[in-house]
Amino acid sequence: MPDNVYRIAKKKDIQDVKAYLRSAKTNDFAPPAWGHGRWLYGHGEGRSTSRETYHIGFMIQSDDDHHITCLFIRVRGTNRKLVAKDSVTEKDWGAEQPSPEEVLMFYKKEWGVDDSGDEDNKD
Repeated sequence: MPDNVYRIAKKKDIQDVKAYLRSAKTNDFAPPAWGHGRWLYGHGEGRSTSRETYHIGFMIQSDDDHHITCLFIRVRGTNRKLVAKDSVTEKDWGAEQPSPEEVLMFYKKEWGVDDSGDEDNKD
């Protein structure tokens, strides 16, 4: 397994990802920077003092200019791509850039997280 991958299967790990998504707010994301051929990360939670923090990575693929997002965990100073058996962690959005709201809502829905906490961002 590549060392840039972090596999999660334990109930606690899955609950931690859901807690991150539940707390993440679109107004805490700066306008997403899209790295061309490399990942750039957004936190969206307004806090990052834990030893392990979750982020959403944004990248434009070099070969076809598709916009890709992925869930990451920062462990010991290194961002590692999350891999979960029953949940999507990476999405190809195609050539059209999604908004931060679309990205966050996609992951909340995919992981079964109530999105009602993000209502304050729909002014």
